Amino acid sequence: MEDVLNATLAGGVIIGSTSDMMTHPAIPIGVGFIGGAVSSYGFNKLDLGFHDTCGVNNLHGIPGILGGLISCIMPFIHKDSDSIGTIFSKMGETDELG
Repeated sequence: MEDVLNATLAGGVIIGSTSDMMTHPAIPIGVGFIGGAVSSYGFNKLDLGFHDTCGVNNLHGIPGILGGLISCIMPFIHKDSDSIGTIFSKMGETDELG
């Protein structure tokens, strides 16, 4: 039961930075599944040699890093992006000087 609860939280961690870029429901479900699977694998099989009493590395660390990598990839595969300004509004603004 603890693995299921931690996998649910890890799915939220991995999808958090790209939740506004998702257009099709299968993509966030798949990304959340990957986060939950990686977290469950980490809790059960991965031993990094240090004592992590609360599972911070497996619940927040590894899914957070994977979420950061996914947030670097998503702007390039976002279907509705005619320009970078549709995703990152401040980057799409032009300055007054030209």
